[in-house]
Amino acid sequence: MTLLRVTSTFALCALAGCITDPVTGKSVMGMPTSDAEEVSMGQSYRPVIVQQFSGAYPDAELQSYMGTIVLGMAHSSVRPDLPWTFTIVNSSEPNAFAVPGGEVYMTRGLLWRLDDEAEFAVVMGHEIGHVEHRHTVQAMGRDTLIGALGQIGGEALGSPEVGGLVTGLVLSRYSRDQERESDQRGVVSSYRAGYDPRQGADVFREFLKIKQEAGGGESAIDSWTSSHPLDSERIATIAVLSEEIDPRLAGTAPVQGLVVQTGRFAEMIAKLRGEQRVYDRHDAALAKLSQQGAGKDAVRGAIPEFEACANALPRHAFFANTAGKAWLVVGDASRARGWLERASSMNQGLLEPELGLGMLALEAKRFDETVDRAQRGLALLPGNYMSLYLRGEGYLGLGRSAEAKSDFEAVVASAPADSEQAQAAAAHLGSAPAPQPRTKKSKR
Repeated sequence: MTLLRVTSTFALCALAGCITDPVTGKSVMGMPTSDAEEVSMGQSYRPVIVQQFSGAYPDAELQSYMGTIVLGMAHSSVRPDLPWTFTIVNSSEPNAFAVPGGEVYMTRGLLWRLDDEAEFAVVMGHEIGHVEHRHTVQAMGRDTLIGALGQIGGEALGSPEVGGLVTGLVLSRYSRDQERESDQRGVVSSYRAGYDPRQGADVFREFLKIKQEAGGGESAIDSWTSSHPLDSERIATIAVLSEEIDPRLAGTAPVQGLVVQTGRFAEMIAKLRGEQRVYDRHDAALAKLSQQGAGKDAVRGAIPEFEACANALPRHAFFANTAGKAWLVVGDASRARGWLERASSMNQGLLEPELGLGMLALEAKRFDETVDRAQRGLALLPGNYMSLYLRGEGYLGLGRSAEAKSDFEAVVASAPADSEQAQAAAAHLGSAPAPQPRTKKSKR
């Protein structure tokens, strides 16, 4: 069968390219990419990631302390010369991830759930491991191979649909192997940094508990189709790997010289958990609003809770931004502007306050301010079509038609075709009819 013949590393590399895994030294399938290209790739992802996860968490002391742990491990990795960075992002979703070039992230939603510093070190060692192994670059090579595998599998099994299923299962399996490799790096890196790596198993116990409380769990099919190994498998694997690296780690007895917890970490997590209670209130209000359909009356009813959260943590632009957006929805421009200006003035890197203030300025025909807010938005997220559109409208209002035309062309090229911004920009360019206001038909 044709599918069975395309199994050697040589054949796969011929289709998708090969790279050297810096950890193992072995040749693996992957898109040939230099370190400089990886760094550039990761840096280009950063603005999008920061906006997607609601900005960096606004606690410089917390960021610095956790970052010192992560960067210490990263600079002792097999790729110490990368420009490593670490950021806690302000999302309630429990997650941690890394992108090429050494950009490592953890969400607030995962950090507050960790009980000790060793758990944090194991998770971060895992994410550093993805960068060490160049897993993203390997995945780029797999993407190149997808079409070829699907076609070959379809020919061999007599069905393009079945071929697609084979492709999915092959790629899924490969991704789980990457996770296992990074689990191993998490154990090795945290141990070398002086931590007890067995504590990492508690992270996956917590994940399993969350799933079970939500009515989920694990099944036999999960271990085959999931992109991650089962949590129960990873719990057992960490125990095995820990004992392999140091026989004293067999069992659960403390091992002299290995850190589990520090007073500083405990102090900072206690503070974070106190702040998390305010985020829990915010998230509950949003969930209730979603259930009610998010109409104007429902949004108006949620505003007191949003404002209470903003006043409870007055240095967190996240909450002021939510309050401002809510007042925008109900049509109170003055209150919306007040909250959005408060969020913007904290300089915490959020795009939404700049967009909201830009729209308010445009409605009030303050075109200089419209351009200024758009420029701020583009500095935060280069090339975003919302800011480009606002700047184009501002330029148009100021009589700077050539600059407006350039921005509208960029909007048409980048925005979803059915978006209001794309349609309005196209109308300005004369490539589509301008939207007509709805009017009542006159009676005859």
